[in-house]
Amino acid sequence: MGGYRTQGGRTARWSTLYRSGSLAKLRGADLERFRDLGARTDVDLRHPWETGVTGTGAARPAAVKGERPGHPRG
Repeated sequence: MGGYRTQGGRTARWSTLYRSGSLAKLRGADLERFRDLGARTDVDLRHPWETGVTGTGAARPAAVKGERPGHPRG
């Protein structure tokens, strides 16, 4: 993702922010390709019960747990 305007009036560079459905499912060539992107931070917005079901996977760089307040499953 990229090209978005920031609050400061600048523009986010392309290929600096990636969105994924689930890094926990990456295997083989897909895992290697992800690692080659050089991701340094993974912001995981899943709930604890979700990571308990699917795990965190082998692809995770330094993880940052996101907050999702107000969700009934906490």
